Amino acid sequence: ANETIQFVPLTMKDLIGSGDPHLGEFNFREKVSASMFSKAEIKVEGESSGRVARARTGFRLTSKGDGPSVDDQASFDKRYLEALNQVSAGKAKPSRFRELFNEKKKMNEFVRQTKLSMQLPDFNLEKGEAVGFNIVNTNATTGIVKGGITLVIIG
Repeated sequence: ANETIQFVPLTMKDLIGSGDPHLGEFNFREKVSASMFSKAEIKVEGESSGRVARARTGFRLTSKGDGPSVDDQASFDKRYLEALNQVSAGKAKPSRFRELFNEKKKMNEFVRQTKLSMQLPDFNLEKGEAVGFNIVNTNATTGIVKGGITLVIIG
């Protein structure tokens, strides 16, 4: 794995737009800078080949296992992404990439979960105040967002 984990502050508009009616009860602090998250910590828990290190805009998660090397995965991901783009654009039928798609299934057999723990900074929120942000996990090779979570912290 070669991934990034980033903290992205949200505006009140972003949060209210999520549709949760309870969020309207709080005063949102929108001036949470990304630098505030330099105080955050992420650690690998338990036995794992995963490693977490601070990166320029968040954290970098790498791991090695029984599967293909990170370089081989990167090369494959680029070919796979190009195939998906061609299919999406109507330039090729999925059947043209059957072998590549089967290779993706085989690669996924090596996927393992890495348990992480996270310590967030103290936002010094007053009662009734809230701050929101997304924690975004991105494939560092392709730039494709793999997933994430929205957190709202309430004082």
